[in-house]
Order: sequence, then C-alpha cells, then structure tokens
Amino acid sequence: MEEMIFALEAVLPFVFMLACGYFLKRRGILTENFRQQGDALCFRFLFPVLVFQNIYTAEMPETSIWRPIWFAIGVMVSSLLIFWLAVPRLEKDHRKIPV
Repeated sequence: MEEMIFALEAVLPFVFMLACGYFLKRRGILTENFRQQGDALCFRFLFPVLVFQNIYTAEMPETSIWRPIWFAIGVMVSSLLIFWLAVPRLEKDHRKIPV
C-alpha cells in the first residue's frame, strides 16, 4: 500500500496540471500560443524536475529495494498496454496519437 501512495504522490500533481490546463482551454482563457509554450515548459522542464524531486526525497524501505522497483515496472508496463490499445480507438486524428 505504501508503494501505491508513493506512486499517487508522484503522479497526481501532473494529472492536476493537465486537468487545470484542459479546463482553462475549454473556458477560452488560454490561447493556442500559450498552450504550446506551456506544454514545452511542463514536459521539458517542470515534469522531470518533479519526478526527480519525488524520487530524491522518497523514503525507501531498507529491507527490500526490489519490491517498489518491480511495482513501478508493472505499473508502467500495464499503463503502456492499456493506452496502446485504447488511444487509437479514442483519437481519430493519427497525428495526435503520440501526444
């Protein structure tokens, strides 16, 4: 359960940023130019800094380091498989699928 809390603390700030951006775009507050610059800022700078900070400050159990590592690998592989199958069915514009 501790691994799940750790994963949520690492991912939820990013999900919250995405939700805020989506809401502001739908309301017409953000322009397309600002959205492109904000995407570049978030994906190229802020998100890697957030991930590094979460990993650096994480308290790892001293008994077994492999359990959280295998948990993280399992979550990444399962997420990749789910999105690999779901996104092409949800997004019709093939240029947007990689994003």
